[in-house]
Amino acid sequence: MLVLSEFLPVGLLPVIGDSLHVNTGTAGLLVVVPGLAAAVAAPLLTGPQAGSIAGTSCSPSPH
Repeated sequence: MLVLSEFLPVGLLPVIGDSLHVNTGTAGLLVVVPGLAAAVAAPLLTGPQAGSIAGTSCSPSPH
């Protein structure tokens, strides 16, 4: 299943814009801003240091 939370609003942007009394481009920021935040956050949370960020170690125990 595709990521519905990102694709559903794209089809509804004209309706969302009309209800908020803004143009479709401005309503499109509702999709763009969270997408950019996810694009920046994902490498930080899943990179090589992700285990240490979460408080766990990815390396095997020496015991």
